[in-house]
Amino acid sequence: MTISDEQVAHDKAIAFAQATLLRDIEEFEIQQSHGGKKHRTSLNEQANLFNYSYVESLKYFAEEKDRYQFSL
Repeated sequence: MTISDEQVAHDKAIAFAQATLLRDIEEFEIQQSHGGKKHRTSLNEQANLFNYSYVESLKYFAEEKDRYQFSL
């Protein structure tokens, strides 16, 4: 059984999105805070942060695969 390049890119993107989610939430809360009041992210905002990170990293890992194959 072989794993497709798309599956590898997907797996890497999921792992990256999971690994960076807490950092992304903290950065988002800091950006959205006003004065001394800390912004608490909603579940919807957290899902959006995860989805954005996943999509961007999936694009990156898919392109990385193409660059690697052409450099052989």
